[in-house]
This record gives sequence, C-alpha cells and structure tokens, in this order.
Amino acid sequence: MLQELVELGKKYTILYVEDDKPLQTETQKVLQRIFHNVLVADNGQEGYQLFSDEQIDLVLTDIEMPIMNGLKMSEQIKEISPECPIVVLSAYSGSDYLIEAIENSVDHYVLKPINAKKLLETLYKVCQRLEDKRLVKEYKQQQIQQQIIEEKQDMLSQVSNCSPNPMLVYNNGKLSFINHAFETLFDHDDLETQIHSEEALEAFLNNHFAQDDILKNHEEITMPFSIGSLDTKDRKIALKTKEGKKFFLILKSHFNLKDETDASLYTMNDITELLYQQVQLELYSKNLSSAIEDNFVRRQPKNEGIINKVDF
Repeated sequence: MLQELVELGKKYTILYVEDDKPLQTETQKVLQRIFHNVLVADNGQEGYQLFSDEQIDLVLTDIEMPIMNGLKMSEQIKEISPECPIVVLSAYSGSDYLIEAIENSVDHYVLKPINAKKLLETLYKVCQRLEDKRLVKEYKQQQIQQQIIEEKQDMLSQVSNCSPNPMLVYNNGKLSFINHAFETLFDHDDLETQIHSEEALEAFLNNHFAQDDILKNHEEITMPFSIGSLDTKDRKIALKTKEGKKFFLILKSHFNLKDETDASLYTMNDITELLYQQVQLELYSKNLSSAIEDNFVRRQPKNEGIINKVDF
C-alpha cells in the first residue's frame, strides 16, 4: 500500500498543522516521502493563512492548538474550499469532539498517539478519492474540449461548404477537412488518400499542373509549385480539373483548431476569367501602342528642325 500511496501522493500538496514540534518534525519527514509538497504550520491561524495563499490539495491537522484550533481552521477552510479533504489528529476520542468534527465537515479522524499504519491507510483513502475526482474532472474537461473542437469543425464545415472556392484544412500537417467545392473540382474516388498531408497536396497539385501557351511565360504560374512558398506570399497555379483548365490564386492562413495545435487553411480562388481578361487587356494595350506608333510617330518628318516653307 505504501508504494501505491507514494504514487498517488507525488501529485498532491498537503498542509500539515501541528503545534507539537517533536511530533511535527517526525511526521513531516514521513509526509515528505509521500507527497509532492508538504507545507507546515504551528497553529490554525497560520494554517488557514497558508491555505489561503497556496494551492493545497488536502489538510492534516491537530485539534488542540494555540491561537486557533484545528476545528475552527477546518470550518474556515471548508467555507472557501468545500471539496478539500481534511484529516484530524487528536488525543481526544470523546463524542463531543467527534460530533463537532463531523459538523465542521472533517473527512477523517485519526487518534493520537498516531498509529503509522492507520495514518497511512487514511491518507491512502484520501489520495484515492482525490485521484478519482481528478480523473473525473479530467474526463469531463476532455469531453468539453472535444465538444468544442467538434463544434469548431462543424462551423468550419458549414461556412466553407457555403463558399464556391475550394478549401482544405490541415491540422499539424495532416488533412482535417475538404469542402464540397474542392471535392467536385477533381474526379477522384480516393481524393482524401491522395492529399492526406500537405506534402501530398503539393505533389497532387504539381501532378495536375496545366500547361498554357498564352500564359506560359507568366512567372507566377510555373512548375514546380511549392506549398512552402505560401507562407510568405500567395501563388497562382494552372490546374487540369474535370471542368477543364482553370487558374487559381492559392492563399494559406494559420489558425488554432485545437488549443495545442496549428491548423493551415488553404483557399483556392478561381481567377481564370480575370487572368485571361488581364492578358487580353495587355495585348490590346500593346496593339494600341503599336498603332499609335505606326500612325503618328513614324509619319513625323525626319528633320523636325527644318520648316517646310511651302506649307508655311
């Protein structure tokens, strides 16, 4: 049992309140072998002050002490921390003390002179109770955290599925979500398998890269496409889709899907029409400049400094 108690006790801090110095010293040595931290006070007032200032998991206290006795201290502790277990040590076994101890919500009562086996058994029960509560609290927190994560993912799913832009989410480099727009962009039954990681997404996009004669010299639309480049700027890419060749502006943003993890959101904006219109405008501007040069600039006299006297 001692080994089990040590395994449990190393997670907790105990407050030990005792005015008998020799007993205090000997008991403190035992407690220090069991608990993560042992705080010691000489009376109830000091004990209550320590409990108010520190993070304490359980209390072991004598009853008869100067300034403030153990029962009064226990009563005040329970007012601010009703769940904190309190073990009382006392040489008195009378019913009056027991009734008062129960009324003050004392959890356990160990008689003096202290029987080491009895004290260890009592501390083991208290620590086991603390551990059970800790596990229940941890489980509830995990449930709440999981519920929050699921709600975040559900909200992300609803919002992104309303968007016409293909979107993907990677959590710590692993695929977490694809919206409908991306799924319908490519004709693959095992799409999730092919883009299961950010590295796989990079390979997938490069495998679907589409050559374009008009935009082949466009420096932003060249192979290979690098996911890493999206951390510093957006990128344009031409892709072969089941609807034909399309151009996309790909943006990457970071956010927390879970408190302890980093998620990456990839958004693909269809700029096919915009890009072709830009090329057409550039060609129009080039042709217009050429026409202006042919019709006006090249018809000017070679020697502009000589006046045509006949025309004058």
